[in-house]
Amino acid sequence: MISYKEATDLIKLHFHPPKKVMSIEIENAVGYILAEDVMADINLPPFDNSSMDGYAIKFNDSITKWKIIGEISAGDNNSFDIDDNSTVLIMTGAKIPNGADTIIPIENVEIDDNCISIKSDCRFQRYDYIRKKGEDLQINSIAIKANTMIQPNHIQLLSACGKRKVTVFRPLKIGLITTGNELVDIDILPKNTKIRATNIYTLHTLIKSNSMIPINYGIIKDDYQEIKSEIIQALESDIDILITTGGVSVGKYDYIKDIFDDICINTIFWGTNIKPGKPIAFGVYNSKGRDKYIFGLPGNPLSCFISFYIFIKPALNHYYDIRAENKFVAILDTPISKNNGKLHFVMGKAIFNRQNKMYTVSSAGNQSSGH
Repeated sequence: MISYKEATDLIKLHFHPPKKVMSIEIENAVGYILAEDVMADINLPPFDNSSMDGYAIKFNDSITKWKIIGEISAGDNNSFDIDDNSTVLIMTGAKIPNGADTIIPIENVEIDDNCISIKSDCRFQRYDYIRKKGEDLQINSIAIKANTMIQPNHIQLLSACGKRKVTVFRPLKIGLITTGNELVDIDILPKNTKIRATNIYTLHTLIKSNSMIPINYGIIKDDYQEIKSEIIQALESDIDILITTGGVSVGKYDYIKDIFDDICINTIFWGTNIKPGKPIAFGVYNSKGRDKYIFGLPGNPLSCFISFYIFIKPALNHYYDIRAENKFVAILDTPISKNNGKLHFVMGKAIFNRQNKMYTVSSAGNQSSGH
């Protein structure tokens, strides 16, 4: 058996589905991966503006009273020249008038005879409440880098850059097959020796959460010819990746390895020295000159779940050049031990301690593959 690092390195080496792009409206773009750098077509903000409702002045720490000569609201193109003794009422977002460099909030002034003066408890500095032209983004600079997975917080920025549509990568289609005589669908009450087929729904959701398209081929009984036929049908369709669950170990009814050989799948590796997820397989199938990629995951629920996170998700992130690792230092507060040479992936619970500003982590409990 190979190590986890050897397995992930082999996946990176061989996993190269074709990258196709498409154009999509930004209101439908959340979850898609950018295929282009999005550039700022203007300065953001496009002009110096006020971040408060207040009065625009030319800062002079020896002056505490100014004559009001007008007002500017957001969107107005009113033009004023501000000197040491004059001011204008200005609204949030309005353009700073010529000569002004500081905003005094409305609540910090007193008005008398069309003049403002500073309240006794007010303290202010030059450039207070001024949003400078281009302080968010300079024109022609990169607003959002390619290979970014678009999130709701990106939409406002895309809008500000004038992007009604963006170029994104077309999602990969990922087929799902689960095998096992013991499995029934989740809306059936399992009786005697049957159990519900949870993996297919877990994987379906994991695929969608990674912005790919799941294709569910359903539950197949432990019948060699039936499983073989379904795998061939899936691989000859327009999917890019096929994930199977169950049948990858060495039991009497674990047919996946023999089927791989039978239909000429190039098996890159079979089995890794880890727990859970030891009996995982990865292979490449050529269909009409196009490579399709197959991950054979264990049937046990915890093994299946973790295998997706430690093999398939990193493969997708590497493929799209997404920097998605979420690592942090934590203090282990419960003992964890093992009695074999395998690399263990342990489910845990992390709690942030506000006193020492550190995470503590403990075992989530039962780590059985079938849990």
